[in-house]
Amino acid sequence: PAPPPGGGPSGAGSPLLASPPHVPSVAYLLRALASLSGADAQGVPGMEGVPEEADQLVEQLALALCPPTSHAAAAGSSAGSSAGSSAGAAGVVPLEGSSSSVAAAAPTGGSGRVCSSAAAAAAVAALMAKHLGVLLESVLDPAASIAALSAAGGNGRAGGSGAGGGAEALASRGVVVWRNKDPSRRAFDAVLRAGAGAVDASVLRRALPVVVAHVKPENEPDLKLNMLCLLEALLARSETARYWPPFVVPLIQDALSHSMVWKPGKAQSTVRKVAIACFYAMLHRGYADRQVLFKVAPKLLPVLKTDLDDHDASTRELCALCLGRIFSALPGALSEQPVSELYPALLKRLDDSSDHVRFAVLTCWVCFFGAAPVEAFRGTTLEYSLDQLLVHLDDSDPAIQERVYHVLVAALRIDPGKVVQKAQGVRVSHRSPHYIDQISALAAQR
Repeated sequence: PAPPPGGGPSGAGSPLLASPPHVPSVAYLLRALASLSGADAQGVPGMEGVPEEADQLVEQLALALCPPTSHAAAAGSSAGSSAGSSAGAAGVVPLEGSSSSVAAAAPTGGSGRVCSSAAAAAAVAALMAKHLGVLLESVLDPAASIAALSAAGGNGRAGGSGAGGGAEALASRGVVVWRNKDPSRRAFDAVLRAGAGAVDASVLRRALPVVVAHVKPENEPDLKLNMLCLLEALLARSETARYWPPFVVPLIQDALSHSMVWKPGKAQSTVRKVAIACFYAMLHRGYADRQVLFKVAPKLLPVLKTDLDDHDASTRELCALCLGRIFSALPGALSEQPVSELYPALLKRLDDSSDHVRFAVLTCWVCFFGAAPVEAFRGTTLEYSLDQLLVHLDDSDPAIQERVYHVLVAALRIDPGKVVQKAQGVRVSHRSPHYIDQISALAAQR
């Protein structure tokens, strides 16, 4: 960035720091370091190790300006949530019933950078949070000086940091769309990741239209992927939970729904997976509640059904988990048509090559049997489903057997007589009649 007014080689120290007292010279330095931290140094002569050195300078600056003692209490929580953000951004999504490969990640400063200690991570997070508004505005409006931004808005944030009531519009008209390797795009990413724990409604109102503009279908896959990874990292921060609900519907409609649609190619596959991970994060954290799902489910259910056949096992698992949460949030809401369209796809995943997918889809089945009136399941839908489920009740894996048992118990609400009839018909062919006898006993109590 250009030096501030009054700076120059004749002044004491670096031009970046030689600024009038009212100008936040630290913000100038952070903006420069953020750009270097996010730089693509691979294959560029003279740039080897520069991003890492920039990260180290940010840490040293943070430790000098934000003493670790004042952040010791927050260090643990900051490191933990930052590790989650870094994991999500890398495409490693912790799923229900499965272990994350980054569970023991080193302390980070919020942007994925590895810090020397939890205290250093907390200091970096505190420093970036203090200057987040000004840094973000300086990236989005390079023509405006940091001095002017600070004079106009204090910390550079627009008014209104509350959670808000209704849905926010995320109009992306007028937003400049960067190329993937554009330094401004990298600075935008680095600044938001570093200050992710301090994001509030005003920051989201400014940043999310940029995300929406960059994930439009016509943009290059790598650009969309980087923006979706940033979105997933921001969604992972529990400190900002109260600010997300007003933005969820427009985000799903304008950024995620079309990104979740199947398209050929490896890059598009990764875009699809991260988009579904973002939607799952919204479901998991409760941002996409019943009211939201009534608006978006009709469009998303066919997309998720198609993505259950994705070649990537983690994408299939995410789809099953998303469907299960939708069914759980909307009991009795489905009609006969979506039930008849969904159940063959869900049954197919019982034979998935991944046990994680099988576990996820069996959990989904428990919720699925409660997602529509009983009349929607009776007849061929229920009978064929029971036939397939009873095959897997005799699975060689006891954990699969137990989960299938819970699905069959959920089916008792639809037609207990039919469930018992089908179960007794295969009793003699199973390794053990234990679960079949339990199902019969439960049906007798109804």
